[in-house]
Amino acid sequence: MSIRDISLPGVILAAALLSVGVHLALGWSWTLAAGVPAGALKPARWFVAGSLSGAVGWALPILYSLGIAPAPTLRMADTMGNMLGGAPGIVFIAATVLTGAWLGALGAAIGAGAKRLLPIRSSKSAYALQNNMAKSS
Repeated sequence: MSIRDISLPGVILAAALLSVGVHLALGWSWTLAAGVPAGALKPARWFVAGSLSGAVGWALPILYSLGIAPAPTLRMADTMGNMLGGAPGIVFIAATVLTGAWLGALGAAIGAGAKRLLPIRSSKSAYALQNNMAKSS
């Protein structure tokens, strides 16, 4: 089994976990980098892979906070919603998850574009290319 054989749900899960990791370790803007492998591994479905991985990656910490301390998390969301014009807290949470989806999709677009520009060759195809070049010279 090669890395190219990973299913779309597997790519989304791996990229979502990478998104959580880089978000917590390096900051929210690194979510973009977490979407790059999703787009490179699934270039035909880059938008789905990237946006879902970013959305799941940003929803997981929110769900964790809701599981550990639901009342303070909802109070914080309501407070942020009030600061943004009196919107309900769920709107603030949805906007947060949509931001993660947008960053993941942008990263996946970069990954899919890079994959098209710089095709990654397997060791077998690199070996065959090397043999063909040796035979022709």
